[in-house]
Amino acid sequence: KLYTGGGDCCVKVFDLRANTAKCLTKLKVHSGPVTCLRVVNDVVFSGSWDGSLFSYNLSEGAGKRYQAPTMSEPPAVLGVEVVGGMMYGVYRDGNIRAWSLKGNPEPKPACLMLA
Repeated sequence: KLYTGGGDCCVKVFDLRANTAKCLTKLKVHSGPVTCLRVVNDVVFSGSWDGSLFSYNLSEGAGKRYQAPTMSEPPAVLGVEVVGGMMYGVYRDGNIRAWSLKGNPEPKPACLMLA
């Protein structure tokens, strides 16, 4: 499978086994261009110029949005990494924000770290 994101604000999953690279899934989960992707098992993590991160479980067909709170214009997400039960977003303002992926807490940062 090939996972892409771009200026159309969508995350797409393609089947490369087909001669035509058939698009299997198209997720319109961001309001700005997709700037980064990470795939862990069957979960796609994406970040966007709109300042949000999104996790989408392809097997379950369900996803969740993560946005830094109290920002009128959130900085763009430039990178996303998943380590253990944590998701880390690298932001254009120089900060790294971390969210716990365990349980079902409110989608707000578990901690803020200055780069």
